Amino acid sequence: MIALVATTGLISLASCSSNNQEPTAATVDSNTETTTRENADGLNATPTDTSLMSLKKYNDQYPSDAQLLDQPKIKNRLELLLGKDYDNFRKYWQTETPIKIEDNVLSTTGCEQHNCGANQYVLQIDLMHNNINVYHFGQNIQSYLEKGPINLPPGLAQEFKSISGNT
Repeated sequence: MIALVATTGLISLASCSSNNQEPTAATVDSNTETTTRENADGLNATPTDTSLMSLKKYNDQYPSDAQLLDQPKIKNRLELLLGKDYDNFRKYWQTETPIKIEDNVLSTTGCEQHNCGANQYVLQIDLMHNNINVYHFGQNIQSYLEKGPINLPPGLAQEFKSISGNT
């Protein structure tokens, strides 16, 4: 199931589907909005990628140097995951950090130049479990989780905690 959850103060668990699908189920409470989307056949939209372990070779490289976001096995899934927010993700992915890989989890960040505090993205990829998460830190925090939250190893968890505390 692919869902989008947006919150106003806490990091939430989420993801979004393709732009052209209407939500088929939604639940709302005072803090969280969740939308579940399905494809035209009524089946849950899921990516069909195989292994992401080949991305390990990009450790310590910048995403732009590795052309990480343009690789079809990543780009297509990010388009599906982020839906209508994909264009802003690419537009504001200007100032980036090197790719870090710890215990088969890849993490990197990109933000709007001179405006990272108000418009920053964190990309996390679990290479072993074939799962992608994107977090957008801005006025609100949005989380896009392909198969659920990635269990971060200690070093990446500390870095993520630091990033999320700076917004």
